[in-house]
Amino acid sequence: MTASSIAHQCPLTGVAGKALRTRQPDELFGAYSTYCRFPLTEALREKYFREPVTEYYAAESGLRWYSPSRLGDSDFYERLSTFPDYYNPASWDKLEALRMVRESRPSSVVDVGCGDGWLVREIQASGVKAMGTDLNEEAIAKGRAEGLDVHLPDSPEIKGRHAEVMISLQTLEHVHEPVAWLQAQVQQFQPKTLILAVPAHDTMLGRSTEPLCWPPHHFTLWSATAMKVLAQKIGYQLHSVDYEPNSWRRFNGTLNREGRRNLDGTMRFPKSRTGALLYELMCLLRKPWARRAHSLIAVLHRS
Repeated sequence: MTASSIAHQCPLTGVAGKALRTRQPDELFGAYSTYCRFPLTEALREKYFREPVTEYYAAESGLRWYSPSRLGDSDFYERLSTFPDYYNPASWDKLEALRMVRESRPSSVVDVGCGDGWLVREIQASGVKAMGTDLNEEAIAKGRAEGLDVHLPDSPEIKGRHAEVMISLQTLEHVHEPVAWLQAQVQQFQPKTLILAVPAHDTMLGRSTEPLCWPPHHFTLWSATAMKVLAQKIGYQLHSVDYEPNSWRRFNGTLNREGRRNLDGTMRFPKSRTGALLYELMCLLRKPWARRAHSLIAVLHRS
């Protein structure tokens, strides 16, 4: 089997995918300046933006993925972390996960990919035992200095420790083998329930030219269907899926960055009140790209 054929295979099911879009390296690199308003360095251009990247989709799995896909190392994330709002401490998915924990009151929680520990801190403040893991050594050191129960993934301190609920927000899209990665986390922590949040393609995000959806930042883009397939692969059942709600203010801001004020496959939206009314009509017609903003959050229970 050639490297090219492997690249065309769905990371969830192995079935061949359909090519949707291809972006050239200069355009994708430049989008960090024009779309995100934070330019990358020339060193990062030379390392990560050297060839065209194609987006693939498999209807059987509901997943999108990218090839070639060299994902960012610490140099890439060190650059991103210098820009405002890259890390949002009270994002929609974190608030949703916190609400779920407060309502269900599990005996213990682990946040895999805990970042700066915001969610661990809030869960502990709610009276629920919580710990976290993350690859960012600086973030872990800071969290531990604040008294948080956070660790590097290979720390001997978490060996043999289990949790009733495992949370992982905006992490799956950063790994090349999502099934194997999640199975390893489940094997380690033995959770009864998983709370997973990922960027979704059946949203406004999936029709935008947002460069952060593409390598070297992300490898996959998800959907409710993809979450169901993932659950089956690891021996869990999909209990619920909720999408991040959208608004005209956020939709309009995205249109401003898109240049022609339209998303892929949609009409052009004027800046005036007419554009807002057209957006409201699309929401009434239940267009996913209008009603849904960026992410989905899924709850999985062990079968």
